Amino acid sequence: MFTCLFLILIAGLRNGVGGDTQAYMVYFEDAPVDSSDYGMYIEYMQLSGGHMPGWTMFTLLCKRWFDSFYVVQFIQAIIVNTCLFYIFRQYTTRIFLCALLYGISGQFFNFNTEVMREGIAVGLCLVGMHQYLQGNKKWFYILVVCSLFFHISALIAFLFPFVNIKVFSLKKLIIAFFISFGLWFISDAVVSFMTDHIVGEGGIIDKLLRYSDRKSSIFGFLILAIQYFVIQGGITYFAQKGREEDEEWMQKYNHLISFYLVLAIVGCGISGFTRLMNYTMPIYMIMLAEFFGNLTQNIRYLAITKIILIGGFIWSIHFFYMHYLPENDRYHYEFFVPYTSVLDENVDNTYRYNMYVEAVTPQTQDAKNSRDF
Repeated sequence: MFTCLFLILIAGLRNGVGGDTQAYMVYFEDAPVDSSDYGMYIEYMQLSGGHMPGWTMFTLLCKRWFDSFYVVQFIQAIIVNTCLFYIFRQYTTRIFLCALLYGISGQFFNFNTEVMREGIAVGLCLVGMHQYLQGNKKWFYILVVCSLFFHISALIAFLFPFVNIKVFSLKKLIIAFFISFGLWFISDAVVSFMTDHIVGEGGIIDKLLRYSDRKSSIFGFLILAIQYFVIQGGITYFAQKGREEDEEWMQKYNHLISFYLVLAIVGCGISGFTRLMNYTMPIYMIMLAEFFGNLTQNIRYLAITKIILIGGFIWSIHFFYMHYLPENDRYHYEFFVPYTSVLDENVDNTYRYNMYVEAVTPQTQDAKNSRDF
C-alpha cells in the first residue's frame, strides 16, 4: 500500500513531467468553462483527436470545479495505480518486486504521464478481467464499457472471454509467431481497408499510421516478434514453473496469457496495433516478477538473475529513455528527468513542450503502401 501511495504522489504531484502530458495540459487550458459549450467541445475532441467523451467530460468538470490540471493528473494517478496494484496483489505475492519492475521498465511513466486516457482504460479493463475470472461476468462488461468512455482501444477487451488456450506451451507460442507472420504478410491490405472504411475517427486513423512508421518492414516485424514472442513469451512460459501446483492460479494464468498471445499476434502482425500491448504489460510485469522470484529460490541461478536484472535494466533505459531529438538537442529521458513537482511552478519547462511538438510531428514522404510510411 505504501509503494502504491508513493507512486500516486509521484505521478499526481508532478509539474510538466511527461511527453503526452504536455498535450493534455494544452487541451485543459483550451477547454471551455461555459457548460453550454460542452457538447460541441466533446464532439470536436472526439472527431479531431479521438478523445472519448468520458475523458473529455472528466477534464471539463475538473476545470470547472477546480481550474487545475493537477487535479486531473492526481485523480488519474489514483485510478491507474490503484487498479494496477490491485491486480498485482491478486496474482503475485512478490508485490515489491513487481512494483520495482513496473517503475524501472518505464511502464510507470508510460501509464501515468504518456497514455493517460488509455491508462485509465487499461486499469479498469484489467480489474474487469479479474472479475470475469472470479465469475463476476456482469462487472467485466460494466468496467469494459466504462473503459470505452475513456479510450476506444478498450474494445479489444471484449475478446477476453473468447480466448482461453487452457494450457500455455512453447509449441503454442511458436504457432502464434507464424500466425502473426501471416498477418504481417497481408497487413498492407488490412491497413488499407481500415483507412478506407473507418470514418469519423480521424484521431484513430492518424495514430494507426503514425505507429506503423518504420515498424512494418520485415526487420520491424522480427524485432517486435523477438520482443513479444521470444523474450516476453519465454519469460511468461517459465514464470509458471513455480506455481504449477496451484491449479486455480494456473487456470487464471492461462486465460490471461491467451489474451496476451492474441494481442501479440495482432501487435506484431500489424505494427500500428502494437500499442494494444499496453493492456497486457501489467500482466507481463507480474510474470516477470514470478520469473525472477523462481530464479532467486535456487542459489545456482542467483548470478544469472543478477545478470538478467542488470542487463534488462540497461536495455529498458536505452529502449524507453534514450531516443535522441536532434532539433532540440535533447533525449527522451528529459521528458521525465529532472523531476519537477507542483512546488516547482516557477521552473521553466517549455523545453519539454518543444520536445513533444517535435516528437509528434510526422516526417512525411511519398508512400506506396503502409510499409513505406
